[in-house]
Amino acid sequence: MTERTDYTHQLTQGFLRINRRYRRYMHRSLKEHGVSDVAFPYIVAIARNPGTHQDQLAFLHGVDKSHIARIIRDLELEGYVSIEKSPDDRRRHMINLSDKGWEMYELIMTATQEWEAYISDNVQEQDLITTIQTINTIVQSIDD
Repeated sequence: MTERTDYTHQLTQGFLRINRRYRRYMHRSLKEHGVSDVAFPYIVAIARNPGTHQDQLAFLHGVDKSHIARIIRDLELEGYVSIEKSPDDRRRHMINLSDKGWEMYELIMTATQEWEAYISDNVQEQDLITTIQTINTIVQSIDD
């Protein structure tokens, strides 16, 4: 039998290390503004998908609806989002950023650009593009 490389372990460990460091970086960058490292990805998702609803956010982030409901409730209480009933489906609620949410989105994007510059300093752009494409293919395979 030939020796096999444990790609699953290496990929998972690499993703986890990058994710931990990214969240730590974002936490340090945003803590003085009062946004948790748990909430900021949802602010970004809502900014990029205005009028989204909880089901879409749950799917995008691969989490259950109750988790999304807690996050959205907290974001609403903190004044980052507004929630309205959907005109198409009264059972659904459209989620949008408030003015305060858009201000926070700008801070998040600044911190994200700084992080991107930091991690891509020694990596060729084509390698980053290939890595992103590969990750998207893996995610698609998992979702299918």
